[in-house]
Amino acid sequence: MGDLPSIQQLECFIIYGRVQNFTRAAKEANITQSAFSAQMKNLESALGVTLIQRSKRGSHLTEAGKVFLARITDWMDGLHKIVYDLQSANAAQPAELNVGILRTFGDIQVNRHIAHFRQTNKNLRFNVFDLETDQICRALQDDRLDVASTYYVADSLPAGGAAEYETAHFCWDNLVYYAPLLQPRVVPVTREAIARLPIVIYPKNYFMNKTFHAYFAPVLEKETPVISARLSTPYAMV
Repeated sequence: MGDLPSIQQLECFIIYGRVQNFTRAAKEANITQSAFSAQMKNLESALGVTLIQRSKRGSHLTEAGKVFLARITDWMDGLHKIVYDLQSANAAQPAELNVGILRTFGDIQVNRHIAHFRQTNKNLRFNVFDLETDQICRALQDDRLDVASTYYVADSLPAGGAAEYETAHFCWDNLVYYAPLLQPRVVPVTREAIARLPIVIYPKNYFMNKTFHAYFAPVLEKETPVISARLSTPYAMV
């Protein structure tokens, strides 16, 4: 058996496998594109297998590259956990993780996730900050947050910002129509029926206002909703 690949080569390959682009992968790895390309060439040479198919139109993983990516990602995750467990067992102070959440998510939702996570990561301390969308964006850009929980990333981050971060979807929300005094004749209540009644909506600059208009788009051409009040914030009560 020849020389084994280096950890840096493997980490660079995992980054490439996620973004499928040499320029973006090199930027994320914080090295030049030529250095990143050399890492991939050296990795393929050590393995004796072509992992990335290159052409003038771009690049993509080969079938062998896809198989290797899946296996080496699991192995690397295991290695990181081994190192973390060893460091945590001998650390005098717990590691800290700064988490930014939108205020509309609330502490209750986040607290139960943290409680579950700490069952297997006991030597980790969480600092949770409830912020507005623009505050989360600035904190991420200033490296004041390690993790941020927000709505659909394309609507939450500045233009082009999503490419700078690793993102993962973790849940879908339901749109809830709250009308405790309404006694509908037909159940479920349709969008057309709601649009004929006075509505309280969110401020214009909030994500939920965009969601409202997207939801009612099919009926807005026929019905013009009567806006009885526009809340000052998403947390205001009528």
